Amino acid sequence: MRELAAFAGQYAAYAVWILSEGDDLSPFLVSDLGEGGELTMLDTGRRDRAVEAGRKMLVAGAAGRRLAAVFYDSYLHLSAGRGDALVVEAWSDIEGGGFKLAVPYRRPAEGARFWIGPPELQWCSVAGIDINELATSFFEGVERDPEAAAAWDAHLES
Repeated sequence: MRELAAFAGQYAAYAVWILSEGDDLSPFLVSDLGEGGELTMLDTGRRDRAVEAGRKMLVAGAAGRRLAAVFYDSYLHLSAGRGDALVVEAWSDIEGGGFKLAVPYRRPAEGARFWIGPPELQWCSVAGIDINELATSFFEGVERDPEAAAAWDAHLES
């Protein structure tokens, strides 16, 4: 799961960078076929259909695919009410397992800056996974792209 978490972290940082610029995040899927990531935009005209198409692609697998993750904008129910969240659903064809996590964020608005909160693990299909190890690997992935990592670090809730 370490490799999958790092893979997901790398592209989650990219998604946070997009959101931090005030842009909408179109759902996308990234697959690793052994030679880096291949990004597929999931534009079906409706966000819910795009996310569902990404989930189906995630589960279906692809010849030679090692890792994959779908990224989309959604909501979390927080103690302060409903809030925006970047959702990451990741799957490893190598390990036959995956996880879903959500990164809460606040959109930039008048008088308020964009911020992100710590990722929250929603589920993991691998029993007995070390959550600290998963988090460490995820953040190692965040740091892979210096520009995206800088956007992540600049907006992390303090």
